[in-house]
Amino acid sequence: MKKLILYTSLLITILYIYSCDKPKEDELVEFKFEIPLTITPTKDTFNIGDTLIVEADFPDSIKEALSGKYYMVSNFDFQTSIVFNHLVSTDLILASQEGSSSSFEVINEVGEIKNIGQTYGDVKFFKENDKYKLRAKIVVKNQSIFCIRFFSNLVGENTSLDFINLGPSASGGQKKATLRNIWYVVNEGNNNFELLKEHCRIAHLTTNPSPDNVNAERYATFTFVVK
Repeated sequence: MKKLILYTSLLITILYIYSCDKPKEDELVEFKFEIPLTITPTKDTFNIGDTLIVEADFPDSIKEALSGKYYMVSNFDFQTSIVFNHLVSTDLILASQEGSSSSFEVINEVGEIKNIGQTYGDVKFFKENDKYKLRAKIVVKNQSIFCIRFFSNLVGENTSLDFINLGPSASGGQKKATLRNIWYVVNEGNNNFELLKEHCRIAHLTTNPSPDNVNAERYATFTFVVK
């Protein structure tokens, strides 16, 4: 009996020492936020002088696309860019098409589209209470086939979201939320994607079917003709 007690005590001691020495490792949890935008009118054909309206009005409880869960994200810089492309060749992917911001006049009303070069501009949402907002008019000045699209400069970065508490990891460390991308969804997908397919090589349908490319081409774009 004494030997049994001795062996039991020794086993408990060994297990305790092992559990104390086991490293507590943190676990990175990949996040991809989803941001809704609208561009109206939703038609696919415009005339010179017509106006498109770009808007955002979404709460600071934001959807994480991979899990479908919502997280509070207050006063965050999404580092959003707007891209103006002139579709010149079906052999080129969207990122290789010509810049065309000179074909538009941007008039800001709420938030800003600013620092506009030939291709890219910065989007700054206005935070009001529990909402992020944007409203800008885009006046068409030239004829062509155009695509307006959105992306975040945080794509591919391991941006710490330390304001989000995910609790402990399996080893007793911490689950750490890290932002890998922001997915933009224009008009809930009602964005004239078939027109884009007619005038541009679609990477996610040809060479790179990654989820990020699916979002960038299928959902984060608005394609239209100006006559």
